[in-house]
Amino acid sequence: MSELKNMNRMKIELVTQTDVLEFMNIASQSSGEVYIEDGSGNLRISAKSILGVKMASVEWSDLYAVYSDNDISTKLFKFAKSE
Repeated sequence: MSELKNMNRMKIELVTQTDVLEFMNIASQSSGEVYIEDGSGNLRISAKSILGVKMASVEWSDLYAVYSDNDISTKLFKFAKSE
């Protein structure tokens, strides 16, 4: 995997299937890299993978969006969760 230098990290919550699909669509439209990480940062999957996003939303207790494209920050904010 590529290094995650100069990337943004936001704690998120994906509650419904609609949330998962909307999040994945936003990630897919980004020209930059977008990942979902677990709380420890040890597990990371592509946020452009529907199976990966679904699995992470069910299996991981804490989700973080990690992204390089600042233009998607406002779109992802709707999924933001307080630390």
